[in-house]
Amino acid sequence: MLRNNDFGRFMAIAAVSTMLLTTTLIFMISNIAITPTTNQYQAFAKSSQSDKNTSAETVAKPTTDNDGTGTGTDHVAIVGVKHARSFSPNPIDVRVGDTVTWTNDHRESHTVTSSSGFDSGIIEPGQSFSHTFEKTGTFQYYCELHPSMEGKVNVG
Repeated sequence: MLRNNDFGRFMAIAAVSTMLLTTTLIFMISNIAITPTTNQYQAFAKSSQSDKNTSAETVAKPTTDNDGTGTGTDHVAIVGVKHARSFSPNPIDVRVGDTVTWTNDHRESHTVTSSSGFDSGIIEPGQSFSHTFEKTGTFQYYCELHPSMEGKVNVG
């Protein structure tokens, strides 16, 4: 009788161990991040502001770096849900007339939203959003899907 009881306990422990191992493997496999490759030409959403209306237009243009003339493109990577470190660089300093392009380098969807008049809508992984800053100031922004993700653009 004691022997059958021990065998039953052994089988129960084996079943639970197998279940835990399988669950752990499935969790590990499902969390492997696949990094998308980026092409030099990406679809950018260009935000323009007139009065209180904001419209977005999708245009294809090459990725460029800021040339220091006040008409460059500065890049911000969306790197994940890391509060003030969710965007890199953060803060970013630009000049009037510069365009900032945010690229979602994370595996989840995000937004770049500001009460100052720009909103990217949903930015899927690998996609980008651009906004041109026409006046000086400090512009706070965040992700609507993950409000703890905050960033700042200083325009001087």
